[in-house]
Amino acid sequence: MATAVPWADLTCFVGRSAHIPQAITDLSSPVESVRRRAFLLLAHDLGWNENLFEATPYAIVEILERLEHREIPDAGDALELLRRLGNGEAADPESIVWHGQQAALLPLCRGLVEDGLELYVSYLADLAARSGALFVISSFRNRVDEAEAVLRAAADSAETAESREEMLAAIDDLREWNEPEPDRPQLDPPKNWLEARVARNKAAVARLQSGERPAPAKMGPLLSIRQRLIQLITRNRDWST
Repeated sequence: MATAVPWADLTCFVGRSAHIPQAITDLSSPVESVRRRAFLLLAHDLGWNENLFEATPYAIVEILERLEHREIPDAGDALELLRRLGNGEAADPESIVWHGQQAALLPLCRGLVEDGLELYVSYLADLAARSGALFVISSFRNRVDEAEAVLRAAADSAETAESREEMLAAIDDLREWNEPEPDRPQLDPPKNWLEARVARNKAAVARLQSGERPAPAKMGPLLSIRQRLIQLITRNRDWST
C-alpha cells in the first residue's frame, strides 16, 4: 500500500501544498475549463519561473500514474506540464528527503519525468497527445541516446510525411536541448568584486595623471556619465605632447 503524501507539509511556490492534490484530480475532470485551470495552477505553483519546489516530484509521480491509466482527457496538457517540471533550471530547496533518503531535487524531478519514456512512446499513436509526447521526449537531459533512438524509430515508421517531419523536428529539439553551453567568462567572487573595481578605477586615474590619452568618448543620447566626466577632465588638457 502506497504511503500517503504529506501534502500539507510540503512547499510549493505559494507556500503549503494542501491544494495540489485537488488540482491533480481536476486534470481528470470531464469539464475542459476545470482541466485548464488545474493545468495553469500546477504549472505555476510547481514550476514557477523555471524553479522547482518540494512538492514537485510528488506531483510528477501522480500525474504519470494518471496518464498511465488514461485518466486525463487532455493528455497533451499534462505532458506539457511534465516537460516543464522535468526541465527546471533551479530548485528550492536544492535537496529534499525522498523516501527516507536525501536527494537533489532538480535531478530527481528530471529522472522521474524521464522514467516515463515508454509511456510517452505509447502516446505517439494518439493524434491529440502526440505533440505533447514529442515535447517531453525531445527535452530529455539524461536518457538522451535512448530518446533519440526512439524518435528515429518513430520517424522511420511514420505513416505520413507530416508525421515524419514532426519526429525529425523533435530530434533537432533534443539535440538543441543538449548542446554544450559556450564557455562563460569567470566572474570575480562577490567578496573580491569591490576590490577589483577600486583597483581598475585607480589604474584609470593613474593613466590620466601620467598623460595617457583615453579612448574617444562615444557620442549619442546614451552617453554615459563616466564618459562625460572624462570629457570634462580632459577638455582643456593638451594631449599633443
